[in-house]
Amino acid sequence: LWALLAHEYSLPLELHAVTPLRGNPAPLPSIWQKIRYRLSARYREQVRNGNFYPVEDYEAQVRSLFTAFGLSWDDVTLWRGLSTDTGLLAQIPGTLHLVYVDGDHTYEGAASDIANFAPRIAPGGWIVMDDAACDVPGTAFWKGHPSVSRACAQLPALGFRNTINIGHNRVFERTD
Repeated sequence: LWALLAHEYSLPLELHAVTPLRGNPAPLPSIWQKIRYRLSARYREQVRNGNFYPVEDYEAQVRSLFTAFGLSWDDVTLWRGLSTDTGLLAQIPGTLHLVYVDGDHTYEGAASDIANFAPRIAPGGWIVMDDAACDVPGTAFWKGHPSVSRACAQLPALGFRNTINIGHNRVFERTD
């Protein structure tokens, strides 16, 4: 989306993506998985929040989308890994003006993304939280995950205000 907006509006954006570009397949149903579900709160949260994805060639899918819109995936700086990898995060240079977070849907994962990226956003910049509108009025749209919405409650104390909500996405502007 951001590459398309930059292209369509001739915006001089430097685009970075932090992603493993790999699946996280759910274990096959078995008696062991039923036991694990009963015993592990973390595993139950992973299941509830849809943190399992099939093993597919996600890079090929993204490249195909970029090609369909006349964009070059090679213009994006790819940081292959998880947003919780502190070594990877230390390599990403500079201040950020916009961060779109669509990551781990657990409270811990969303809170980690906020802790890792919010301090790096320039005053007047934005953090967009995907799947985070459970506490936003309205019933005509899917609201996301309660755990992500709950993690967003940290943002005002970090100098952000919720400026707009678009479906299950919430946009927070850095005001300090």
